[in-house]
Amino acid sequence: MYFLLFMAHCLSLITMFLSILELHHFRNYRGGRLVFAPKGALIRGGNAQGKSNLLEAIYFLSLGKSSRGAADADVASYEEQGFGVRGEVSGAGGSFAIFVEYDAALGKRIYIDGQVLPRVSELIGRFPSVLFSPENVDLILRFPVGRRRILDALLAQESREYLADLFRYRRVLTQRNRLLKRITQAGVQADRLLHPWDEELAVCGARIVRKRMAAVGELEQSFVRFYRDLTSGVEEASVTYKKTVSFEDEDGAVPRFIEMLNKKRGEEIRMGYTLSGPHRDDVRIYVNGHDLQRFGSQGQLKSALLAWKLAEVVFLQRASEQWPVLLLDDVFSELDRRRCLALLELLSQFGQVFLTAAREKDLPLSEMGFEEVIIEQGTCIQAASEQLSADAGQSAC
Repeated sequence: MYFLLFMAHCLSLITMFLSILELHHFRNYRGGRLVFAPKGALIRGGNAQGKSNLLEAIYFLSLGKSSRGAADADVASYEEQGFGVRGEVSGAGGSFAIFVEYDAALGKRIYIDGQVLPRVSELIGRFPSVLFSPENVDLILRFPVGRRRILDALLAQESREYLADLFRYRRVLTQRNRLLKRITQAGVQADRLLHPWDEELAVCGARIVRKRMAAVGELEQSFVRFYRDLTSGVEEASVTYKKTVSFEDEDGAVPRFIEMLNKKRGEEIRMGYTLSGPHRDDVRIYVNGHDLQRFGSQGQLKSALLAWKLAEVVFLQRASEQWPVLLLDDVFSELDRRRCLALLELLSQFGQVFLTAAREKDLPLSEMGFEEVIIEQGTCIQAASEQLSADAGQSAC
């Protein structure tokens, strides 16, 4: 009941949405402009035409990097030395423009309303988005590092303090691991050298773990509900955060962390790296009581990742009282009509949504307010907008 009341309340809140997208030498798009309604769009076309590239461009406006992990130089169109992505965003605080520019000689620069940001990380959280991509299902849900990564990416958008802690923890961890290798190889005195790094790692690590645990606790309610809806109540899911450093309360977190580092010191010196901390923790998902990582089918993995991503949207909405943009790449593939309709019913409660589909399905997308962008022979065709000219042969869809 609480979840339903919360979703009803959310329907009345302001949506952050992308109104204009302009591309210049981005992937297979040479240039052009698209105009979007607050509800979003269905991006439709054949394979290898550039549907996923449009979602990747929107993701650049949100996080300043490729959603596929590609180097900036590889995102530029064939034989080009750079690219540009510009978006106009509207939300509770008014409208603003984001411009991500990459030049092979000058590197990457990001602008907000014409003012360059001092760091790429300053972009994170200004235009929050959530991306679902089927190519990430195995990568994320089969391996702990993938599950940690999606949780960190979510919390980085929600909290600048978390992002700062994460950067600091990774720097300290890198230095400590280098020191452990040096101790292993040279046999230098361990305690005196490791002590200051232990203290800093414990303080940062404890804050990260506390934030992650609170987030998983909040995400679980939405995740369980969405998974149940996607499977028509046939399957039940749950999620839990597995710590490598156990503590009962916040006051005991740092001392317990240091205690664990001291306990494992001999083993860490032999191995040459740090064995405890948030970089070794895990987020475990269960379906009908079975560990999804070990026993989940491909269909269950996809439904679980989709439910998790929908829960991320609710999480970010609660934090900002604005809906983030939801990007769903090829989401209808391998879903039967019943599950497709269940997903559309859930999406009707959200803000702006962009979906891609290789072919048209008999689904009531236009009735829900989704405009259609058709990619045909390497060109995006949309009413009331300029065409995005593209070179279909260079698509990385």
